Amino acid sequence: MRSVGLHLSVLALATTLAACASGSQPAAQQAADKSAGADAAEASCLSYAQPNISGVNAPKRLQGEQPSAAELAQKTGYACVRVTISPSGAVIDPQVVRTDNDEFARAFVRALGDWRYEPATRGTAKVPYHTVLFARLPG
Repeated sequence: MRSVGLHLSVLALATTLAACASGSQPAAQQAADKSAGADAAEASCLSYAQPNISGVNAPKRLQGEQPSAAELAQKTGYACVRVTISPSGAVIDPQVVRTDNDEFARAFVRALGDWRYEPATRGTAKVPYHTVLFARLPG
């Protein structure tokens, strides 16, 4: 619960900073505000995660890349995708829960088909794991 409160505080701060932003700011300040907004977007994505059973060791990503900005028309954006990591380590049931670039979100979901994880475990058993994956275009 404490981390949810922290994430909400970060989101509130980023929202306040964005409301105060104007076109007359120096470029460095605008870039800092944009970065803070992206960080807030990533933090808020965590609220979309479904609960996991207790005592589960999280999976570890073995391979997976986000889409290249070169293949997209819009060079900025982010995507939050709720997924399940299967007991075999595959990403299944991707659902876009938040994005500011639909094209990037679709490309990210397609890329997730190639991602592989060392599965989550509970004791010695491999178990499904629910999480939210976040990706951002650097521009």
